[in-house]
Amino acid sequence: MKARALFPVVFVAVWSGSFVACESQMTAKALEEPLGSDALKDDSFRSPTSHGELAFGQPATTELTSDHRHHAWTFELAGPASVSLVTRPPVEPGVEVDTVLYLYREGASGWGRYIARNDDHGETLFSKLDRDLEAGRYRVLVKGYAKSTMGPFSLESACDGDGCPALARCLLGNTSSELFADPAFAGRGFQLIEDAALYPASTQAQLVAAAKVLDPSVSDLAQAMAASSRVERFLVERVATGALYHVVTLRDGDDRTFGAAFRGETVEIVAEVRDSQLIGCSLLAAPGGAQVGGDCGAAGPCGAGLECIGRQGGLGRCVPSTDPSGAGAGCGGSGADVLPVACPGDELVCGGLGATSQVGLCVPTWLRGRFSDQGVVSLEGRGLVSRSQLVYGLASVAMDVSIAVELVNVVPSTIVVRLENPAGTIATVWNGPALLEENPDLDSDNFIELIEYVSGYPGDESANGTYTLRVESLANNPGGEIADWHLTVTSRFD
Repeated sequence: MKARALFPVVFVAVWSGSFVACESQMTAKALEEPLGSDALKDDSFRSPTSHGELAFGQPATTELTSDHRHHAWTFELAGPASVSLVTRPPVEPGVEVDTVLYLYREGASGWGRYIARNDDHGETLFSKLDRDLEAGRYRVLVKGYAKSTMGPFSLESACDGDGCPALARCLLGNTSSELFADPAFAGRGFQLIEDAALYPASTQAQLVAAAKVLDPSVSDLAQAMAASSRVERFLVERVATGALYHVVTLRDGDDRTFGAAFRGETVEIVAEVRDSQLIGCSLLAAPGGAQVGGDCGAAGPCGAGLECIGRQGGLGRCVPSTDPSGAGAGCGGSGADVLPVACPGDELVCGGLGATSQVGLCVPTWLRGRFSDQGVVSLEGRGLVSRSQLVYGLASVAMDVSIAVELVNVVPSTIVVRLENPAGTIATVWNGPALLEENPDLDSDNFIELIEYVSGYPGDESANGTYTLRVESLANNPGGEIADWHLTVTSRFD
């Protein structure tokens, strides 16, 4: 019944050395191989390997081979916008590839002649273009400088302005500073790392993977630490779902930051950090770029593709009007069960597990909410203390409710904790006298710290409304306090 481990993940960050581009032999080069003949006009090349629409902010990784020597992407601007295009080495270490970057604008007779071109950018053989563009349809083309140029590369892109295409919003924000300031994420700790060898293997692996973003040649912990003048460790929790993410960043000599954000303690990169920008984010919000979770009033002023749900006290939340792929699938199975333990992707969570069930249902993340009651509350003396919390912006029915409670300076066997839901159903979440019979050492600690599903609620009662925490002291608890408590409610439409 007693739980200590609240949030086991740690957010790792490494700040350090500059983005070290691969050494390039910038010797005199022969003339660039031409794009090829085109029956239409000028230098436009008509038959590259097409990768479809360019997804700004999402790195596109491909390879120059003897069969695929020209790669192209297209994009359309509805109005003026600033566009940045750059080729880089992929995440994994590799040789520098001598790319040439072309930009075209479609005209009445086709693509025509390029409007911008770049061969070598800075001290590397990679390429970069920054252009202010007007409304129109554009094509990006990447080729090797010579016919013999082969190897992998990543095309990274960014678009800023009213004319940019609608994008799925990265839940982490656009920069590392945005992530740390976003109220949708809660910081769960910080630590300066001076001796990485003292940390678990999972942390060390993340440090190496993050350092590779700064320098693809990094292959072990010693090299990763040598590339960094400062290593920091953070933990952030996505409040809506409880999901935890590590971020490792490295600071260079110009005080720029590079690194990666990871899912939990794994080395799965959910976004790269390049010069403090979050690139290649895989944690996206609603389709079309709409931000999920914004409050809406009685009129429900939500963006396109969103609707206002769960209004309580004049407040609701904006959520997508369509469900993501995979919603409704089973989840949570264990042992001999064939159900996946987790739901696929970051737009789904496993709901309905409750206090006893091992089988749940995948529902959109925006149908789960976390609600906190701020401030310390005294439990001095005997008697009952009640605290209320408004839950809003969820679907109609609660699939499961979990509670986190931290009580300090108390005698655990003298405390009873209950939770009343909006329908008036009361469930007991801590019964000190009964627990003392099972655990004679219960009072060896002077605190209660627990996170658990609340049992005893029917599965068809409202998710939205006022929940009331009732903490009863059966004996005097001098200095006793409710240090923290919050609810996590997962809902569905009935």
